[in-house]
Amino acid sequence: MILLTGSTGNIGVHLARHLLQRGENVRLLVRDTRNQILQEAELRQC
Repeated sequence: MILLTGSTGNIGVHLARHLLQRGENVRLLVRDTRNQILQEAELRQC
């Protein structure tokens, strides 16, 4: 499993897509801009 921070940024979003296309399990740490709380989101390849 790969933990990726900054995944909502310009580079991070492309890196997350690339990792998912390679079949990697990716866990993202994203900021909830509504209340500035860090939340964890898990993506799984469909």
